[in-house]
Amino acid sequence: MALLIGWIVSLRTAFVALGWLGAILCAALPGTGVWLLFDIKLLHDPDSNALTWIALVIVGIVLGIGLSWAMIRPDHRPDRDAVVP
Repeated sequence: MALLIGWIVSLRTAFVALGWLGAILCAALPGTGVWLLFDIKLLHDPDSNALTWIALVIVGIVLGIGLSWAMIRPDHRPDRDAVVP
């Protein structure tokens, strides 16, 4: 149960920090790299186990970027940034 709660919190934080477009773009970059490796025949028809590991690495990259982006970029909203005399 604790692992499920951790996944939900991590996914929520990453998607709030990156937005849907950012999450898709973060997944597209390593996905394109894997596609390139298949195209130049560095990866040859891997079994489902290898594809699972590739997908887990891509999910880890997206979550890592999203969680670190949430810490790097603070929440700047116009109502919080306004200077009130």
